[in-house]
Amino acid sequence: MMRTWIYMVIAACGVSCTQKPVQTEPSKEELMDYNKLALKKESVMIDRYVEAQQWPVVTSGSGLRYYIYQPGAGDSVRTEDRITVKMTITLLNGDTCYSHLKYGPEAFTVDYDHHESGLHEAVKKMTVGSKAKVILPSHLAFGVAGDHDKIPMRATVVYDLEIVSKN
Repeated sequence: MMRTWIYMVIAACGVSCTQKPVQTEPSKEELMDYNKLALKKESVMIDRYVEAQQWPVVTSGSGLRYYIYQPGAGDSVRTEDRITVKMTITLLNGDTCYSHLKYGPEAFTVDYDHHESGLHEAVKKMTVGSKAKVILPSHLAFGVAGDHDKIPMRATVVYDLEIVSKN
């Protein structure tokens, strides 16, 4: 009896060692396909939002959408400029996340300070005094993680942006 039990254990070990391991992590190709699908879905949602707002947006190569609704009379904004902006950040559903009305205007150096890459891209399309609606897809905004406060994971954000000054 004991001998039969030992043979069964040895046989079970032999069978388990010959089985192929199950892949639990997605492959690189699967991750790329998932991200392409997520980007496409987000782009469709943004297009529907823009259509509902009836904004004549311009779309950049990165996916940034912007609409300058009040042109400024000042200088163009360039890399390394120190600018002050008023901005309100909302989600596509209209929820306000941050606003200059509560937090005040913000100053930063274009392409150098820690801000969303899409914000840096947007301000370089503007002049001092201009106002724009800017829509950042999640990959140009707060990414997969959000901001761990008011902006959720993979959120598209809408900026109402005004360039106040350039130093």
